[in-house]
Amino acid sequence: MRRIGVAAAVAMFVGGCNKGGGTPAATPAATPAAKPAFEAIVAHSGGIAKGLDYTNSREGLDSAYANGIRWFELDLATTTDDKVVLVNNWGDGFEKIFPGQTRGRRTHADFLALKMADGLTQMDLDRLVEWLAAHPDAMVVTDVKDDNVKVLKHLAEKHKPMVERFVPQMFHFEEYDPIKPVGFPKLILSLYAMEASDEEVLAFVKTHPVLAVTMPTERAKASDLAKKLGEAGIPVYAHTVNEKAELDELIASGVDGVYTDKLIPKDLASAN
Repeated sequence: MRRIGVAAAVAMFVGGCNKGGGTPAATPAATPAAKPAFEAIVAHSGGIAKGLDYTNSREGLDSAYANGIRWFELDLATTTDDKVVLVNNWGDGFEKIFPGQTRGRRTHADFLALKMADGLTQMDLDRLVEWLAAHPDAMVVTDVKDDNVKVLKHLAEKHKPMVERFVPQMFHFEEYDPIKPVGFPKLILSLYAMEASDEEVLAFVKTHPVLAVTMPTERAKASDLAKKLGEAGIPVYAHTVNEKAELDELIASGVDGVYTDKLIPKDLASAN
């Protein structure tokens, strides 16, 4: 696999933007706009919305999209009746974006009936798929907060025509084999919940093809894992990065892209 540098990633992004969103497809199965193999800027939890992070809201998606972002990392969790909604967690994060509510999982109907902070709009899986159909050049990187394999299988079964629009993150080596046959063309190995050594990560990606490896900024700075992955042709993301100076530092350390609440593609143009 050829390593994708920042300049190339930005060039691919610009080419994709020039295509435009176009008229929403009649069905999610309609031919989407051409998508790059790798996007350097990913909107963390859908991007910041009205000054709030971790909202996974429609307004966050719309704002990030308007700023040129086309890949969106989103948090998926299940309700008490086993439906998939977009929420970072059912604890502090839930109370932050739903003022006056106490922590704890809700039913699907109750979740959609809640009033979100600052008039934002909460999303479930069906609303997300509708949004993707209206934005055919957008992609979603999943961050499943419950049973990762179960939720991804549910997503693929219920919205099979849309699986190519989702890039699942794996949080354990053991998740690769059950997720890969489900039909998602691209997978990302995320390291934040793992205790694997650099050597174990490098050995794994040699035998298990992935689109990229994602790691916390601390790990990207503290070791040469990013550079070694680059030498193996594996792009590297770091998260969460919101300052241009830190972006520049990470690019210098071998990172190719970042998950961010507020940076936009033009911030990468001068970071090469």
